[in-house]
Amino acid sequence: CNACAAPPQAGGADLILLGMDGMGLRHQSRDEVPQKGLREAIGLPDLGLTSGQDIAYCASDPSVVAVTAYSEEGISGQCTNGISTDNGRSFSRFCGNSTLDRPGVPAYATSGAVALGGNNCEVLLWAPAHVSPPKGTEWCLLVSHTRGESFSCASGLPTDVPFQQAGPWSPARNLAASSVDPNTFFFVHNWKGVFRSNTGGLNWTQVSKKNW
Repeated sequence: CNACAAPPQAGGADLILLGMDGMGLRHQSRDEVPQKGLREAIGLPDLGLTSGQDIAYCASDPSVVAVTAYSEEGISGQCTNGISTDNGRSFSRFCGNSTLDRPGVPAYATSGAVALGGNNCEVLLWAPAHVSPPKGTEWCLLVSHTRGESFSCASGLPTDVPFQQAGPWSPARNLAASSVDPNTFFFVHNWKGVFRSNTGGLNWTQVSKKNW
C-alpha cells in the first residue's frame, strides 16, 4: 500500500487504497473485494503496470477526491492522475503528458503529491514528479483554483527538484492542506526545509530550515 484514505461521507467509500502495479481499489466496504479497480474508474482499464502514489480528499466535501499515479506507459502519453466529485467512483484525468493537457501543466509532469483545500474544494495543489524534463528545466509546484481545469506555478519554493519528485516510482507525500483554513498548505523539501502558504498555494514562505 502506497497511500490510503477513508473520506468520511455517508454512503461513501469505506476505504480507497493505492498500491503498486495495479494502481488501487475503491472499497465500498473494506470487507469486500471490489470487482473493478481505480484504473477502470479513471478510464484506463487496459493500462499496464500502474502505481498509485498519493490521495487527498476535501475536508468540507469528501465526495471530492484526487489521486496521482504513474504508469510505465505514461511516458508514451497515458494520463493517470485524476480528480473525482463522486467519492472516487469516477474521475476526470489531469496531467501533462497526454492529449488531456490542462493549461499551465508541463509535458513532463506526472504522478507526485497532491492536496485539496480543506474548506475550498476548488483548490488543488499538485507537486509533480519529473520524467525526462528538458535540460535546464526548473521544478515548480502546480496550483489550480479551478479544481484542476488549469494550473499555474507557485512562487517562493525552491526550483530544484525535491527528492520525492525526482522520479516517478517513489511515493511522494510531502504536501498537506490545513483542514480548517482553506488557504493554508504545507510543503516539505528534503534539503530546504518546510514551507507554508497562506494564499491557497500561490505564494510560499519558509518556516523551517531543517535539512531532512
